[in-house]
Amino acid sequence: MYSGDANYTGSVPGLVLWGRRTDEKASPPLEMEFRPGAVGFILVAQGTQEHRFDGTAYTVKQGHMLMHRIDADGKHSGVYGASKKFHWFTLDPDAPDFLYMGPQVTRRLRGTLQALGPHAVLRADAASLQLADHIHGSLQAGADPMHCASMIASLLTRILYTQPISSEGCAEVTQAIAYIQAHIGERISIEEISSAVGASKSSLQHKFSAVTGESMKKFILSQKIERSKPVLLQSGSVSHTALAFGFDSASHYSNSFEKIAGMRPRAYLRKRP
Repeated sequence: MYSGDANYTGSVPGLVLWGRRTDEKASPPLEMEFRPGAVGFILVAQGTQEHRFDGTAYTVKQGHMLMHRIDADGKHSGVYGASKKFHWFTLDPDAPDFLYMGPQVTRRLRGTLQALGPHAVLRADAASLQLADHIHGSLQAGADPMHCASMIASLLTRILYTQPISSEGCAEVTQAIAYIQAHIGERISIEEISSAVGASKSSLQHKFSAVTGESMKKFILSQKIERSKPVLLQSGSVSHTALAFGFDSASHYSNSFEKIAGMRPRAYLRKRP
């Protein structure tokens, strides 16, 4: 028997569904909901699961997450008999405004997922499991979509960019992007990021520009502005949004907004539907 919360779908851009189940004993094969082109995740908090894709078995132990790209056929079988608690969710990285992450980070995330292949089992630490519980509770409570999207983005970057994976570009750059996303509401310095990823400032700046095609300073600023837009639209307050994203003042935020978006925040507000 199992107890499970109903699948959640809502207004978080790119989130197809989110669910959580707890098992008391062995259960029938897991039935998944498929959207071709999306990416499915199963995060096991307690116990073990076994999944099979195209004849290959994948064991997902406690503290691990299965990632699988969903094809048109959606062929998959899974048994979660020994699993006592797990989250499952599906994301569509091609959705408009995906998790409010901005185009540059979304492209990087797609590349990381592509590098992992069609199926992969990734490690998830205790903090990631706790974060998944917080996400589930927030979604069920109908929390602000921006808040939920930020937590989901943090969960992805925490898991994806702490893996010993081979991908195009530099591992230090992917870690830097993850750090920026996780601290987007703070005043972020390049020295701080370099220290967090264990690289020298000059080396990281060079690699970052080579991989992303832009400087770290511009990347941080563009991400702050992109992520701030939904908050600005919701609050209607330039000062509130500036404070929420670590700007020194409303004028600093307005000047930065104009540099990235080509207009002042109040002009952007006037253009909203």
